[in-house]
Amino acid sequence: MDEKATPTAERIAAELREAILRGRYRAGDRLPSERELADRFDTHRGAVREALKKLEQLGIARVRPGGARAAPVGEASLDVVRHLMELDNPPDPVLFDQIFEVFGALFSQAARLAAERADDEERARVAEIIERLMDDRLPLSEEHELIHELSHLFVVASRNMILALVRKGLHTEFIERIDNHEALLRPPAPERAKLLRSVASAIARRDGPAPAQAVYELTQAVRRHAVEILEAERRVRVPTPARGSLR
Repeated sequence: MDEKATPTAERIAAELREAILRGRYRAGDRLPSERELADRFDTHRGAVREALKKLEQLGIARVRPGGARAAPVGEASLDVVRHLMELDNPPDPVLFDQIFEVFGALFSQAARLAAERADDEERARVAEIIERLMDDRLPLSEEHELIHELSHLFVVASRNMILALVRKGLHTEFIERIDNHEALLRPPAPERAKLLRSVASAIARRDGPAPAQAVYELTQAVRRHAVEILEAERRVRVPTPARGSLR
């Protein structure tokens, strides 16, 4: 959010954002007027306009003369992902599954391009990282950091600026949000070892399609494992209640 935002504008934006993302306002629904919001939050209209501007920048509201309306969440910016993940604790398994589906495709493409374009130093570092990841005694926190480094290295070695920008956006809005839940990113051991060996061998051979397939299968294993964890957690935990009071 804007560093100049006032605390009241932040609070208004947060409550409206949650109401929209939870579906209390559907696309096209009129949001409360500036006067209503100013009265409800005991503030001036400037703070309300600031809050509405934030929603518009996020892509979940459209502000026009005469009032603001909710916009389709599917047309929002990538920044909305972190807010969607923060709606519930633990995160929604369906949302996680969809996000990781995209991340898996990105990681797979990066691996293919890295196999074709990486220099010798980058290939050597990939081999080092994978060798360390093969150690079953590796602490989970260290494994988590190595996975981050490997995905970053693949993207750098791909020599594709757009891929790097997309990866950065997904990492910031998604991966960093689950740093306190590292087990979500660990695939079952038997699958991990086999697939990591395939990646290392293919990168060394400069065989683009082979690491892409191995990385895809690896991310699918992570995806299935993570969804199982989240679904189990949600069965035993009560979802965090909504913070806002709108609608």
